[in-house]
Amino acid sequence: NVARGGTFNATKTAAVAGNLAVQFFGDNTPQPLTLATQAAQPISLHAPGNIAVAADLNVTSDTLALTADGNIDGNGTAQLGAASLALTGTGIGATTAVDVGTAVTTALTSTGADAAGNIHLIFHSDLNTNQLTVSNTGATHAAQVFTFDANNITVGADLAAGTGSVALGATGDIGGAAGTPSGDSVAGTASGAIGRTAGVSMDGGTSYTRATG
Repeated sequence: NVARGGTFNATKTAAVAGNLAVQFFGDNTPQPLTLATQAAQPISLHAPGNIAVAADLNVTSDTLALTADGNIDGNGTAQLGAASLALTGTGIGATTAVDVGTAVTTALTSTGADAAGNIHLIFHSDLNTNQLTVSNTGATHAAQVFTFDANNITVGADLAAGTGSVALGATGDIGGAAGTPSGDSVAGTASGAIGRTAGVSMDGGTSYTRATG
């Protein structure tokens, strides 16, 4: 347990057995958490304020769970890496997108209403939407956007934003499979092809755009 929020730096190596689980307790003012650690066992962190991913955090073949009573944000360069990810916060990447090295099974829960509950992840690899479980528990969802950027994106499972919106951005292709993105609006942008090998299903209000060519 850590008595107060603030800057927290943890280092754990593969030679050390066991998990790393940290519970932060603070006063009524949210305290930011800056995380800079590398480990080879499961990591679970909970902060009463915000979590800033300010340095690469790689737990290799294990799980990483980050829970913030405030927001979880990246810094534009630092990447998360794990065999599976679970991120919970008021918003996830709502201010600065959270970068993920390689797409893995990822559970995302935002708790903020409307735009405060926005989710934005950047995957530095290909992404299949069947790797994502996305939910928002806020009371309302106006102007709420779930944004996922990756190299190539395969819509392999439904991705629903309710009355919010979905935005998919690919530096390569967007391809269809067994899923349909849905929401008040759905926008897909690809620098490569759209539906090259399999057509992409479209819900009402869906648009796909080739960014180049």
